[in-house]
Amino acid sequence: MGISQTIELRTNGYISKFNKIDTLYFSEYSLPSAAHFNAKKDDFNSVNLKHAFGVISKTRPDSPNDIPAFITSYYVYDDGTLQAPTRQLFFKPFDISAFMKTYSDIGLIEEHPVFIGFYYLYVNDKNYTTGESIFELCGQLFDEKIVSIIEPVFIRHLKTRNPLRPFEWNIRNTGVVPGGIIAADMKVENAWCYSTGTNIRVAVIDDGVDLTHPDLQANLLPGYDATGNNSGGGPTSNNGHGTNCAGIIASVDNTIGTIGVAFNSRIIPLRMGIVNPITGSFNTNDTWIANCFNEAVGRGADVISNSWGGGSTSAQINAAIQNAVAGGRNGLGCVVLFSSGNNNASVSYPASNPEVIAVGASTPCDTRKRSSSDPALVNPGVSTDPEGTSCDGEF
Repeated sequence: MGISQTIELRTNGYISKFNKIDTLYFSEYSLPSAAHFNAKKDDFNSVNLKHAFGVISKTRPDSPNDIPAFITSYYVYDDGTLQAPTRQLFFKPFDISAFMKTYSDIGLIEEHPVFIGFYYLYVNDKNYTTGESIFELCGQLFDEKIVSIIEPVFIRHLKTRNPLRPFEWNIRNTGVVPGGIIAADMKVENAWCYSTGTNIRVAVIDDGVDLTHPDLQANLLPGYDATGNNSGGGPTSNNGHGTNCAGIIASVDNTIGTIGVAFNSRIIPLRMGIVNPITGSFNTNDTWIANCFNEAVGRGADVISNSWGGGSTSAQINAAIQNAVAGGRNGLGCVVLFSSGNNNASVSYPASNPEVIAVGASTPCDTRKRSSSDPALVNPGVSTDPEGTSCDGEF
């Protein structure tokens, strides 16, 4: 995968810098109707939007009847997240009538179903058939002061977060975990004297939750699949990250396996993306993420749990978070949690959003989760830590 020049997206009052990858492409194929949600490319990268798309190699030929209507390189954000802009723009005009009068000829305009004053623009003008042209269009419309917010809906390939569930030392640390310090835990058993999560709904936005898991099934509420694959919030194949996260929260108090920190709470499983079975990357986009937040609010979530993150700031995702924080629980607001990141770096987005609670990882020996001091032992893109590997040997 070769990285070439730096590309800038100048909009919404700030500059997002990306490194362009010259060997990986994203393409959209026009369908007979914008209302169709069928993926035309039958591969693991295909997901469902207003238009179908697939990742193609630079040398792959297209048949005469299969020419992409839009094609762009992928870009790497400074935290290592792979992103590709689509022709779907999320925007907030100062005057929608003026905007439609001037720009309705470049694409279909639809009012956002939840966020008041926001719209989608589905660009179909032949002058905008590349990622750079979409970046330029966003910058142009923002500079003309006809919109206060405008950005492309990005496809994002997020790095999978590793769940931390070794022997549930987080509930009660008895020192059985190697290097573990007795009582270095979350004092969960003390909290159970006050509540075990009864009448609390926790939305888990992730790769899906196993809807038939014997340790979870009794605590699952009806879910939602933002990818259009109608899984009801369940995962595909053996994807287990969302299931692990749900288990940490609300695994049933029974004789089967683990017990959750709030074992009487209820989980709303919200599937926001598709896991690539070959690379393990988590493929999603801004609209799917926002739709999951809106579903969480609509389904009465008290808490919204997000063990993921990465990539550039998104006005659409921020709007969805703000809507949940301000409008959830009938106006009381949802508690929104995000993982801070695993890479020994600064707090990743969206955990950096000031309206959410960023959560970092601890170890059974009562220290922060660390990386290794040996470059040969850390994963690609992960910084080394001069203090060395965590006491449990994980990095």
